[in-house]
Amino acid sequence: MYPAIRITPPPPDPTAVVLGNATLLGIGYLLLRRFRSAGVSVAVTLWVLAFMYAEPATPAWRFVLAAWWIGNVLHAWWLTRNTPVHGTADLTDPDRTRRLRAFTAGVACLLSAMVLGLQAETRSTVDAAARAHTDGDCESVTSALDGLTALHRISSGEAAAVADRDLAACLLLSSADGQNPLAAAATLRDYLDDPGARWTGAGPWRAEILLGHALRSRTPTPHLQVAFDQLRETLHDAPGESDRVEEVVTTFLADLTTSDASCRVRTINDWIRERDWPAPELARPIAAAADDVPGPLLECARDLTDAEDLDAAQAAYTQLLTEFPDHSGAGAAEDELYDVETAIQREEVQDLFTTGDYCDSPAAYRGAPAYRGDGPHPAEWFGINPRGYDFPGSWIADDVDDTELVVCVDGPERGRYQDTCFYEAELSPVGVTSVKFYATKFTVTAYELKTGERVARYTAHIGDPCPMILYYESFTGIGHPPSEVDSDYSDADVRGVFDRLMD
Repeated sequence: MYPAIRITPPPPDPTAVVLGNATLLGIGYLLLRRFRSAGVSVAVTLWVLAFMYAEPATPAWRFVLAAWWIGNVLHAWWLTRNTPVHGTADLTDPDRTRRLRAFTAGVACLLSAMVLGLQAETRSTVDAAARAHTDGDCESVTSALDGLTALHRISSGEAAAVADRDLAACLLLSSADGQNPLAAAATLRDYLDDPGARWTGAGPWRAEILLGHALRSRTPTPHLQVAFDQLRETLHDAPGESDRVEEVVTTFLADLTTSDASCRVRTINDWIRERDWPAPELARPIAAAADDVPGPLLECARDLTDAEDLDAAQAAYTQLLTEFPDHSGAGAAEDELYDVETAIQREEVQDLFTTGDYCDSPAAYRGAPAYRGDGPHPAEWFGINPRGYDFPGSWIADDVDDTELVVCVDGPERGRYQDTCFYEAELSPVGVTSVKFYATKFTVTAYELKTGERVARYTAHIGDPCPMILYYESFTGIGHPPSEVDSDYSDADVRGVFDRLMD
């Protein structure tokens, strides 16, 4: 009986082992029956791929993967370096070696083709998204980039990083739509500063939003400044948007002509006209809209008049007549300015009447009736109570519009000497005493309210000296008449002081 012949399987083919490890799937280790090494190889490969997926913009992980691939190949070569190549030594299956080589080579080629295909697809998708982003079509960007899978990101890290930047910038751009104007402008500023920004139309859009907000804001000038700065920036950084910039300015200026906020439009027009615009894209529409400036200015003056903001209305009318004297509304503006200035005079005079300061600061009110012709002449009285002396009602003005005269009175004061009279005096050695009598003085200054000019200034002395009986006070009941006395006067005497003004 012959002993059994044990056929020992040949060692794995070195070429197949190296090609198997080149797949980074541990196939070479499996051929060597090194199952633990195969598991470690696959685990490390997945670990590196995970980081490549998470951080596609980090090139270091691609170098790590390349180093890991080289390490796997070299390790397979090292493990099989002393293994002889036996061609057809496997008696049970002479083609086994060729099949292993073909299998491992096929897997390696398949993986390489898949990677190359994924890279090409990724680049094509990212390029299409970039073109859509450049056109401002963020919906297409999102739709295209949503199709990128983890395999795309791993196979083409740089392209995936570009896609991430495009997508983040587009999401930022899209978020501006629907926000309030200031928030949208801030978002678009962030977009323009974003390294992934591609759409140059964001600048004109931001300016358009700010200009619209300026037209609705009570303080438009800060928003105007930012908007036109943005337009200048766009012209500098994106000359291809020049037509869009001019369109934004043209539309904004057209909106000014239809706005009901005339004084806000006036503020905006003044701000624009105060500045130089060297860029033709800005200068052309501004020059074309120059004829539309006076209309809102006139409406603003009228609105201010209706709101009784007379000083501001006066300034608006004056600006119109100074800067646009040939405007079709200039004639009406002159008449309206006259009325406004008259109303301002009335307010000033009314304030002086109320505070009692008119006599110190006489002022004209051209709406008052003229001081001329026969009296009576209604007057505003200072320094004297006309009703206390029973002045006729026709002498007392009802209001500013009824006043012809403003009469300023200093007095009563002791006036000039009139006479010396003698009266019995019990305590006098000779039984009589002398008493000097003095008139009462009123100093009168009168102004015509219509002109504010002084029309009269005089001093009047009144009083009847030397009454038959002189009454005086004594605390003891026994006294001596005073040596000087102010003559008595009547209400009629006081009224007589002003007859010359009232007749």
